[in-house]
Amino acid sequence: MDLIHPKELALAKLEVNQLKFALDQAAIVAVTDSKGIITFVNEKFCNISQYSREELLGKTHKIINSNYHPKEFFTDMWKTISSGKVWKGEIKNRAKDGSYYWVETCIVPFFKKAEQETGEPAQIEQYVAIRFDITQQKESQENFKLLFDSSFDGTLVHQNGLILNANQAAIRIFEITLDQLIGNHLQNLLPEETQKVARETFEDENETHFEAILTRKDYTKVYLRISSKSVTYRSQRARLLTLRDESEQRILHSQLAQQERLASVGFLASGLAHEIGTPLGVIRGRAEYLSLYPENQKSVRSNMEIIVNQIDRISKLIYSLLNLARKDNLETVSSISFNDALEDVTRLLSSTFKKEGISPSFDIDQNVKVMANKGQLEQIILNLIVNSIHAIKSRAETQPNTNFQISATVKAIGIFWEICFTDNGCGISEKNLRHIFEPFFTTKDPGSGTGLGLSIVQQIIFSWHGNIRCESKENESTSFFVRIPKA
Repeated sequence: MDLIHPKELALAKLEVNQLKFALDQAAIVAVTDSKGIITFVNEKFCNISQYSREELLGKTHKIINSNYHPKEFFTDMWKTISSGKVWKGEIKNRAKDGSYYWVETCIVPFFKKAEQETGEPAQIEQYVAIRFDITQQKESQENFKLLFDSSFDGTLVHQNGLILNANQAAIRIFEITLDQLIGNHLQNLLPEETQKVARETFEDENETHFEAILTRKDYTKVYLRISSKSVTYRSQRARLLTLRDESEQRILHSQLAQQERLASVGFLASGLAHEIGTPLGVIRGRAEYLSLYPENQKSVRSNMEIIVNQIDRISKLIYSLLNLARKDNLETVSSISFNDALEDVTRLLSSTFKKEGISPSFDIDQNVKVMANKGQLEQIILNLIVNSIHAIKSRAETQPNTNFQISATVKAIGIFWEICFTDNGCGISEKNLRHIFEPFFTTKDPGSGTGLGLSIVQQIIFSWHGNIRCESKENESTSFFVRIPKA
């Protein structure tokens, strides 16, 4: 039998003492015999439990039992460690003063040496429990859960559509239990027309917004405004969905949109009066001429063609105006030619362009078709162009000799058409640019605007799963970029 040199033994003992010292600085340590009787505790155990070493030695861990965990919890733990396996888990304990604390625990069984003569298996001699204080972490989790569940907005955490967590508001919105939500997939919860847009957000690093209309079992509809952003959840990349029930706001929004639309119609009244008055004058004159020379058949035919053309012109103007003023069903979305809507609006504004000396340049291909509501699309176009007219009029007061222009161009971006409306009017200051989509925010004089136009435009575009943003340089130009799904 080889003898260990005293110097080697001393070094080994020193290393063990150093490891023990390091462990005592970082961890809560306790040792029990095979029956669970405490035989050793370190200083950190005494500090966190508020019991002295004398009060703990000879006792079991029942002295710090908080009664938080069910009996089955500890039965499973003992079953694991008594079979010689390591057990890991989180335990809530109670200190001497009645306060609670959480520890992340690892319990390791140690064996006696096997009897060489009998060949019997080794028996467990003691258990070493190494714990770390996670009270602050658990309290943060509980506070987060409290805030998470008390939110009026529905909240979901998901990875690639697989739901990891949800709050009480989300349970109420979808009218299913938490167990039915967790582990479910977004595709099973959102309506079919929204699923493609939702999938597009899974890999998007930016915060995105879209809308969904849920139909419940009783056939009532729930209008949801959904925001999606990237978060870190349990050390993994995930998406946080916020679901806001805007069913009541949708009714109010419909009323406000109609008021804004009627306000836009009012803006057109003076220009339209001129547009209708001119062809009516032509019709009257031609009719008088025909009444004087009924025998001239060639002249009659020519003048009748002029009359018909002018009547058609009036009819188109009136149709465009009525189409803009009517109240649409907000849910009606179909394949729309963008050019058709643009032409209806520019027809109404043609006299205003001439009056203000504005050169419109709209380069939109006839094949550009979008998924939209025609009346609402015309309202969006009218609002953006009218805003450009106001900006140009403002700049014209100080720079009247400028060649003022309003243009519209289009390009394809993924599943969207992006239409860019640009003017060289007065522009928007950096300070105001941050607020332009807020309801009732306006830089116009009192009585000149409601402050609802761009807010309503944004809401309409969001409802189509599109987006809108603005870039502007003060006293130079403004561009609105409108993304609408392709048809």
